[in-house]
Amino acid sequence: MKCIGRFWMSFVLLLVVESAVFACGPMREISYGYSFFNASPFMDSKGYPRLMGSLRSAYQEVAFEKSPQFIDNVAEWKGRFCDHPTEADIRQVIYVSGPSVLEELRTAAKSKSIAVPMSLSSNSFAQQLAASKCTEVIDYLIFAKRCEPFAVGSTGWQTNDRQAAAMYELIEEGRKKIRKLESHFVRLRYAYQVIRLAHYAGDYNLTLNLYEQLMPKIDPRVNSIIHYWILGHKAGALHRLGQTAEAAILYARIFKECPSKRLSAFRSFSIRTNAEWEEAMLLCDSDSLRATFHAIRAYNQQSKAVEELEAIYKFHPSNQLLKTLTVREIKKLESKLLGAEFKNKNHNQRSHLKMNQREANDYLERFRLLLEKIAAEGKTNNPEFWNISLGYLHVLQNDYEPAKKIFRNILETTENPNVKLQLESFLTQVRILEWRSANENVEYAVDKIYDDEEPITKKRDFEKFLFDKLAFLYKKSDAPGRAYLCQNSYSSMTSNPSMKMIDDLLAISNKIKKNPIERSLVEPDGVSIKNDLLDLKAMMYLKEGNVEAAIETFKKIPRLNWIDFGIFNPFEERFRECVHCPLRFETDSLTKPLVLQKVLDLDYKSKSEVGQNSEYLYQLGLFWFNITYFGHSWQMVDRYRSGSNWYYRNVDRVFTDWAFPLGNREFHDLGKAQVYFEKARQAATSEDKKELAAKASYMAARCEQNFFFTMPNKPEKRPREYFKILFQKYRDTEFFEDIEEECKYLEYYVDKNF
Repeated sequence: MKCIGRFWMSFVLLLVVESAVFACGPMREISYGYSFFNASPFMDSKGYPRLMGSLRSAYQEVAFEKSPQFIDNVAEWKGRFCDHPTEADIRQVIYVSGPSVLEELRTAAKSKSIAVPMSLSSNSFAQQLAASKCTEVIDYLIFAKRCEPFAVGSTGWQTNDRQAAAMYELIEEGRKKIRKLESHFVRLRYAYQVIRLAHYAGDYNLTLNLYEQLMPKIDPRVNSIIHYWILGHKAGALHRLGQTAEAAILYARIFKECPSKRLSAFRSFSIRTNAEWEEAMLLCDSDSLRATFHAIRAYNQQSKAVEELEAIYKFHPSNQLLKTLTVREIKKLESKLLGAEFKNKNHNQRSHLKMNQREANDYLERFRLLLEKIAAEGKTNNPEFWNISLGYLHVLQNDYEPAKKIFRNILETTENPNVKLQLESFLTQVRILEWRSANENVEYAVDKIYDDEEPITKKRDFEKFLFDKLAFLYKKSDAPGRAYLCQNSYSSMTSNPSMKMIDDLLAISNKIKKNPIERSLVEPDGVSIKNDLLDLKAMMYLKEGNVEAAIETFKKIPRLNWIDFGIFNPFEERFRECVHCPLRFETDSLTKPLVLQKVLDLDYKSKSEVGQNSEYLYQLGLFWFNITYFGHSWQMVDRYRSGSNWYYRNVDRVFTDWAFPLGNREFHDLGKAQVYFEKARQAATSEDKKELAAKASYMAARCEQNFFFTMPNKPEKRPREYFKILFQKYRDTEFFEDIEEECKYLEYYVDKNF
């Protein structure tokens, strides 16, 4: 079954990748959401954004070479020269070549014997300019290069006055040249340069005057994006001069008609009051432009766009923005409402709809009524889109029957394979939403859906959606282990599992016949986790102090596999704080069950040999100390240890960790260890046992101190009772002399108090 490897390894890989990226501390998991509505089969205009939020999210900040302005400008130059030069060659001449190279190119164009510059020798655009004697174009490119520093930013070496003077000189030079040019295409581009310079010089009246003077000198039949670029500077000047409504009209035109300047127009569009809005709407010369005003307002992230969609439909039903904004609102509702009862809240923290649940439901109902009206009246093109959108809103309202009816009706009539794929995915989605319990039929259905080779089911969103729903159903049926593994990796569970989770997974591990989903959960890559679960369960018993139950659990693991879970000697003395230092070479190491059997033997001897039991009690103290977080055998009871956890400790001693959704619970309980060390000290009454009593006192002091470190609310004074006992009763021992030099805490205590 393909599900096993892909399902399991995807989570393991995710954990590895995240650990590499966020290795410096706890991080919230990367959020994800469900997004299944694919509108690309229905969208006629690629220029309009279809993403969330404002237009900024549709036009991500990219390198200039990939920006719409760059792409459109290069394409226009290419078309102007009959598509002969390549885009790369046009880019080199226009954007890369400096003024000196262009001057050499101009010389070559005017001469019969001089070749184009060496750097442009293989450039198709440069060759065409030279061969065709296009000196007007080359002169323009040189002029544009001279204007460029003032348009893209200050050089940093000139004063503002000198910059302004240079800009005015270029403006005057450009005005004079326009009168002498034959090409209206080149005239238009000169006009753009001088109008832009006036705008950037802050001379807004001059900007408008230049527009009025120069544009009549250019043939309006010249088809160029530069018209809209010039309008942008005119609009900016009008806005600066307080003519807000007139500026907004121009920005709306640019937004509507010029994709390469759409984002700029959206950012610059500014209507602050109802009076300005009303004035602008009166100045609009068409319902289409009025619809664009509402579309721009709809793209504001804080807007309730359904109101704007109603206005767009009223003014201009065939407006392309009606579709794109509909998709945007569907995706916003999708992020809020789809799978709301079961989606993983730790992951799905992203919502593009800033409303509470009741407001979102009311908003959805108003939106659905609008789409019903649009679909019924037939004033728009592409009725499939509107009906499918309406059906999907029914899905988001958990009203599945009308949704399925719409989807199936279109599925019978459509000839578009992409639409068919979308509808089939919606029907699968609805099928998943309708599941009510995690029975075996559902588990087989999950396997079949996951194993489907259709592209839609391979998307990460679909996988999350499918297994989030299954996890929800498992939680309802009181199967917490299975629920957890539907959304997380097994390795992330081992840091803080509950006994109920372990027992749930052991129950299906013990099944002789497992369905594919059960196998994918407890037999990743064909290897059973049963023994590992038993080890986890035994460790939990040991943390509770139930050694007998821990041994009995371990014995369910085949003896040959005991060594898989490590070898230890938690009875070895170690007085330095070094949890990762290796054991002495001569130390006898044992598997966990054998260690625990020795604990039971020591416990029996400590109770049966009263008067001679100080050594046994001391070894029991070492055991219970060394298996804690502070000891060298901490892996007897924990899978993960982090020194940084202290900064993120919760009151229940579960440590927040970005890699573990359940947190990390480490074994800090030193109570049993301290009790045994105290018993060992009291039992070591003879003179020959004084060294042992000193060791027990010191180890009890370590318990006392480490307990202080882990206290949520620390007292003002550190407890030092066992340091006091050690000094007062055992300072004449060899052990005390050695440990005082080794332990700076003890040395400080003695110097300060005695």
